[in-house]
Amino acid sequence: MVVRYFDAHSHVHFSQFTDDISEVLTRMREAGVSTITVGCDHVTSHAARDFAHAYGLYATAGLHPSDNRAEPLDEEGIRELLKDERVVAVGECGLDYSRLGENPDEEKERQKDVFRRQVALAVEADKPVMIHCRASGKDAEQNTDAHEDCLAILKEFPGVRPILHFFTGSPEIAAKYSALDAYFSFSGVVTFAPMYNATILAVPINRILTETDAPYASPAPYRGKRNEPAYIVETLNYIADTRGLPEEEMRERVLKNVQEAFGISL
Repeated sequence: MVVRYFDAHSHVHFSQFTDDISEVLTRMREAGVSTITVGCDHVTSHAARDFAHAYGLYATAGLHPSDNRAEPLDEEGIRELLKDERVVAVGECGLDYSRLGENPDEEKERQKDVFRRQVALAVEADKPVMIHCRASGKDAEQNTDAHEDCLAILKEFPGVRPILHFFTGSPEIAAKYSALDAYFSFSGVVTFAPMYNATILAVPINRILTETDAPYASPAPYRGKRNEPAYIVETLNYIADTRGLPEEEMRERVLKNVQEAFGISL
């Protein structure tokens, strides 16, 4: 298959796709879409690796900051998975201050410790770290607490290669991450939330990635439906229009960014 579009962050190996995975993969192939299917804990990271091998895709291995709080970080397990050529990043991992529970200070420290250890694994393996970062408060995208803590941790690790998954930060926050040579992955949310246009315009074009986060966050034409990697075309086209670029030029630029960010050949 000739890859024309790349979904930098999906969960296409999750149970939401079990019943019709053949059809989902067919739609991907017809659209020329490849993807990285992302692990969130021990079970889904191993499943992502196996799925990537089965279907010629890519995977990550890591522990989400808040989806499975009871699971201890399996550093050796992640280290082993990272030896696989199809496992191209650590994550998703990071900080999620939107759901801290009854002991917020304790939970923040737990998340920072688990995140810091995964960043160390990524640097050790010379692979990027796929970051989930969500601030606290009702207007989480406008707050900066989680981003400031994330930035502080990243600065502890020379050589870190950050990829900001589902980025919804401000242009000012984006500039701080840009100083660390980060990549910014935009989801389908941007297609119906014009508040993010300023950030799309502010991020360097050679640092833009596109993602679905499937099965979540479908782009505008498919809102309310399960998301899937084939829908990445909508997000790419929206970003191209926002930046005033021909869609083909934006598409080729994103593919080049993917290869540089993850060290893969398409």
